[in-house]
Order: sequence, then structure tokens, then C-alpha cells
Amino acid sequence: MSAALPNLGGLRVLLTRAAADNHAWAAALTEAGAAVEALACIEIRALPAGDALCAAAPDAQWLVVASRRAAEELATYAGLPLPEQRAAVGPATAARTAELLGPVALTAPDGTLASLANALAERLAGTPATILHATADRGRDDLAETLEPLGHDVRRVPLYATLPAAGLPVRPALDAATVDAIVVASPSALEGLLAQRDVARDLPLVVLGPTSAEAAREAGFTHITEATTRDVQGVARALATLQDATRS
Repeated sequence: MSAALPNLGGLRVLLTRAAADNHAWAAALTEAGAAVEALACIEIRALPAGDALCAAAPDAQWLVVASRRAAEELATYAGLPLPEQRAAVGPATAARTAELLGPVALTAPDGTLASLANALAERLAGTPATILHATADRGRDDLAETLEPLGHDVRRVPLYATLPAAGLPVRPALDAATVDAIVVASPSALEGLLAQRDVARDLPLVVLGPTSAEAAREAGFTHITEATTRDVQGVARALATLQDATRS
């Protein structure tokens, strides 16, 4: 069992990310004792963003990176002058951004874009700034909603698209007899899951972020736990909480 994760002893967990992302988390959760099934529920496609980046980046003072994948996509634009002040949503994104792009000056206190927006507003202290927001096509607008009324210029550039997996002619059922918890990282993943499986709405979901939680509620799920951080450690802690509730 990994020392970094709680003991998930036999908890049956379904992961619903893209195939490569599922693989990475499955290894860690399996080592923690979970019985993991991986179902690829989303597909990631890079978007042509060169022109948008060239227009937005040169006079920006800050770069906000919304995900590890956004950092990876930015790194493919070699030679593009990016802002030297960098902020990231969550420790995993910060680590990947530092590895690929350079040091990160600010990380979201609560691992959400909303908390990062508030922290950045405090850091800027009323001095108008231009901010390049590197994100997904379906990323949240918390950054612009918080900072633009304060006089900052937020330039959002979608670097990749998150697409739900296509539906299947026959959709196997998922209920308490087959799985103990489902991990949903995005609304697209939930959409892809529901296209592939008939899911009992009382199954526990562990979700990443308020957008995923809202999508789960709208889909009729009644047992939703939001991970405190958007990484495998946060997911494992949320799963352990579910496991403790089941045992009590």
C-alpha cells in the first residue's frame, strides 16, 4: 500500500477519465488496496491555439494554468514568449507547470480556480494586470468573473477539448452489486459514463470540483462527495471517507 494514500482495502472503484489518466490513477489506487476498474469516458483533443496565444501572451504579466494538460499543451509551443509570473490550480498542476514552463509563483489555496482567482486578486492588490488563462474548452470562467470587475484583463485561451465518449448499443448496468464508488473528474466524463452504462443514481460519486458536482446533481445522483484536492491524493481521501461511512 502506498504510504501517501489511505488504506482503501478492497473498495471497488470505477475510474472514468481518459485512458492514459485512468492508468496513472488506477496504479496508485490499486496500490492503496482498491479494486479498480477503468472505463475511458472522455477523449482529449488538442486545439489549434497558436494564433490566440500569439495575440494574448506577449503583453500579459501573469499566466494562469488550469490543469496539467494545459501545461503540457503550452509546452508544445516552443519559443512563444509566455508571462514569467505563473499561477496554477492545485499542486499537481503547479508541479507539471514548473517542470515544463518554469517556477510557479502562486497555487490555489483550495485547489479550485475560484480560490486561485481570489488569491491572485489579493496578490495584484488593485494594480491592473493582463492575465493569460490557459485552460480547456469547457473550463470554468471563475477567473474572469472575479478579476475583470476589478479592472484586470483576462485572456482565456482554450488549448484542448474534452469530449465525452460515444454511447454503446448495449449499456451494462452499474449498481451497488458491481461497484462501491465512481470517480468523476469532469462533466464530460459524467456524460461519457452515462452514454456507456446505466448507472444507479444512488451510487456514491467522488467528483473533482464544483462543476462536476453540479452536473452530478443535475443528472439525479444523490450521494456526491467532492474531493478536497484535484489529484489522486484528494480522490483517495474522499474514497476513504466513503469507505468509513460504509463500515460504520
